[in-house]
Amino acid sequence: MPADKGKRHPAYLLYSAGRILASAVPGPVLLPGAEVAAALAGRLNKRRQEVIRTNLRRVVGPEQLDRAVDRAFRSYGRYWVETLRLPKPGVRSIAGRTSEEGAEKLEPYLRSGRGVIFVTPHLGNWDIAGAWLASRGWRVIAVAEALKPRVLFDMFVRLRSECGMEVHPLGTASTARALITGLKQGAALGLLSDRDISGTGVEVEFFGERTFLPSGPAVLALRTGAAIVAGAVFQRPGGRYHGVILDPIDVQRSRGGTSEVAALTQRIARELETLIRMDPGQWHLFQPNWPSDPGYSRTPG
Repeated sequence: MPADKGKRHPAYLLYSAGRILASAVPGPVLLPGAEVAAALAGRLNKRRQEVIRTNLRRVVGPEQLDRAVDRAFRSYGRYWVETLRLPKPGVRSIAGRTSEEGAEKLEPYLRSGRGVIFVTPHLGNWDIAGAWLASRGWRVIAVAEALKPRVLFDMFVRLRSECGMEVHPLGTASTARALITGLKQGAALGLLSDRDISGTGVEVEFFGERTFLPSGPAVLALRTGAAIVAGAVFQRPGGRYHGVILDPIDVQRSRGGTSEVAALTQRIARELETLIRMDPGQWHLFQPNWPSDPGYSRTPG
């Protein structure tokens, strides 16, 4: 689609308007307003509400479920506002508003120039997580699903690049080469790893039930020898954040056979479970994610 025509696409116009609003309204007003609006939208959207309820039922008990579902919508509303205004606070401001837990575990890799694969679920704000890593001196590479129209994808690339992230489209040969090269050069590669959107993932047990998670983190780690680190940046009141880094998984470089990839992906699944259990109400997984769920599909796109 030509760029001029793409700029008239409803999705592009919607996100452009959201970006203007997010940049114009002060954060203390905007963030609570976004949370309230998202909570209301969640109550009205029964189908989406049932999906997130089904997912969270695997994590929390019945007495906590309603609150977790409501918080998930609120947190997701805040996520979008934060992402659309991402360049405005800047990397230094994000670093100053982020407390840390386990971040010292990354320092040996940064000093030695060894690549790290940062795996995270759709939890808290993963774009803020990339900016936070960049604020610590990392070269940060991210992979994003190619959105349509192309100008919309380009918009989000610009937002993230202004906070120190390199963004590549998912599923291309050039992206695969860039990721391998970056890891060998000591970059931090951020990968959302709790949903298989390519249809080529590995079967694992995830929250007590079999499903599929992406094989990419394990394949890249085994081919490059990069360490795998699970982490997340959680939203906190007042526009603040809390970054959590779990113990790194050191990986020996190998050909990455099927059994090795499966075992490492299962280990990643356990790390993701640990992070999600820390605050289930910030898990933004609004798609069916287990084969037993109505509407589940592994078809790409």
